[in-house]
Amino acid sequence: MGILTQASAVIKTATKNVFAYRFDFFTNIIFVYITLFAFYFIWHSIYAYSGQQIIAGYTFNQLITYFVLSSVTMSLLWNDVDDKVSRQVRKGKMTKALLYPMDYIIRNLFGSMGGKSMVILLQTLPVFVLGILVFGIQIKWASLLYLPVMLLAYLLNYTICFIVGATSFWFKDNKGLISIRQAIVGFLAGSVIPLSFLPLFLQKLSWFMPFQYISFIPINTFLGKYEPVFILQILGVQLVWIFVLYIILRLLWNSGIKRYTGVGQ
Repeated sequence: MGILTQASAVIKTATKNVFAYRFDFFTNIIFVYITLFAFYFIWHSIYAYSGQQIIAGYTFNQLITYFVLSSVTMSLLWNDVDDKVSRQVRKGKMTKALLYPMDYIIRNLFGSMGGKSMVILLQTLPVFVLGILVFGIQIKWASLLYLPVMLLAYLLNYTICFIVGATSFWFKDNKGLISIRQAIVGFLAGSVIPLSFLPLFLQKLSWFMPFQYISFIPINTFLGKYEPVFILQILGVQLVWIFVLYIILRLLWNSGIKRYTGVGQ
């Protein structure tokens, strides 16, 4: 079976699995809409009360666009590969998963991407359309540069998640690490609030970590805050981070496989 055939099969299976938890999926969509409207009214009041047109470098319209794009970005980025790896190791099911001809890490990447087709259709696009029709999001030619930056952001986030999942070879229960990863990425990636609102030392520190390249920078790329030359630099930094973290992942994964007993933990 060729790699393209294998990848196609994995993607189809992942697409079907999206509806295995239909209630959770559609509940999350409703939660996103409620959150966006809550952000809108809260920040409308903050801007009106402060009397300022620009706060932390964002106009009100830019900030609302930021929150809409944050919802879009996180729906595209989300994956549970760390939890999946942990469950398979903990329950002793990793042995069977390793028997597939395609590399485990690559196969799960295709599976993660395959599940996005339904997410894009039922969550990402409706939220984006809502942003255009209700919140006045404007799409410019510069906004298209969001796509390549977002693709590398996806690979970067996937690698980070997989590294956390691989720690399950050493820890019987790494749910705490998964929760820490979710909190750190959500905060330092700028998913909860733009990094511009953080203290200056945290903003400077973020340039030495990979997290802002997952959400904050892709969103600001869409907003047109960066020049094309700087975006090329961003893509280069993203590639470097992906390469470095992938090497770490491979070393961690190969070491973990050697100590894996296959009988569960």
